[in-house]
Amino acid sequence: MKIQKKRRQSFDLLQAQKQHAAGNLFDAEIIYKKILERDHNQPDALHLLGVLAHQLNDPKKAIKLISRALTLRPDFSEAFNNLGNAYIDLKLFKKAIESYNSALKIKKDYQIAQNNLANAFFQFGNHLNKKGRYEEAKINYVESLKIKPNNSEANYNLGVTFSNLEKYDEAEKSYRASILINPNHAEPYSNLGNVLVKLKKNNEAIESY
Repeated sequence: MKIQKKRRQSFDLLQAQKQHAAGNLFDAEIIYKKILERDHNQPDALHLLGVLAHQLNDPKKAIKLISRALTLRPDFSEAFNNLGNAYIDLKLFKKAIESYNSALKIKKDYQIAQNNLANAFFQFGNHLNKKGRYEEAKINYVESLKIKPNNSEANYNLGVTFSNLEKYDEAEKSYRASILINPNHAEPYSNLGNVLVKLKKNNEAIESY
């Protein structure tokens, strides 16, 4: 009987994840809740229901559900990452940073969490208007790119960070790296133009714009 229950749970979880991935959030929510009716302590269902709550703009509910999942599975790196995302929405940057760091302690090469950690420091810097947080963001974007060098977004974000730190030569390199990886993303061209103006490379700036 226990084997049958586990198989049923795995099947239902898979179906819920398929609905979730397809954007059918209401259908996914129904299945997650059915799983939890049978087993209140199913960590995957708790975590994914929390992710769903976050997608439905309820970060407080997301934090409660994901935190419950983590009490049941303390080595759940993806849950820590998504907990950080919910904290970001509430501008609880210190808690977000703590969550992303917890994810990375469990899974050192977790590029998404590393990039999110850098984003958290950057947003924290904006919130406090403190350049010291941008330095921490820079360090973590560099770490993210060590894990996945061909990441256009991380290179772009690193460029924005260098721009905020007024390190325009480094910003130019990062924006160009982002463009090389994804030439169809408009924002790096615009930001590169701004940096080239700072560097008095006006002809190149016009071309970038």
